[in-house]
Amino acid sequence: MKAAEVSKLTPMGSVHEYCKECVCGTGLFNPKEVLNCTGDKAFIRPCPLFKYRMGDNKSSLKAMRQTCLMCMGESAPLVAECDTENCPLHPYRFGKNPSLVGKRGPGVPFKAKGNEVDGE
Repeated sequence: MKAAEVSKLTPMGSVHEYCKECVCGTGLFNPKEVLNCTGDKAFIRPCPLFKYRMGDNKSSLKAMRQTCLMCMGESAPLVAECDTENCPLHPYRFGKNPSLVGKRGPGVPFKAKGNEVDGE
């Protein structure tokens, strides 16, 4: 995926695109491959994006952040330095939605269902 295309993805679209790339690589996309993903049974630890992979749940920015941390060896500085701009999660690697920056006003967190903050 090209960096220009990545920047246009919504959080849900980013998760779905990431999952497609994870299970299908750059080959032809087959929705059953994403559906049959076994990321919840991963060897080291379950994939934080597993329950969001089919777009049934509102995508979690925190889960995207956890995925980026896993990718970069649990190093927050390396996540900040990540230059893989063609990764669908790149715009959300800090656990924030960049399209909402400056739109909320100071000190007013976004409230979704329940008491969750930041679009989770």
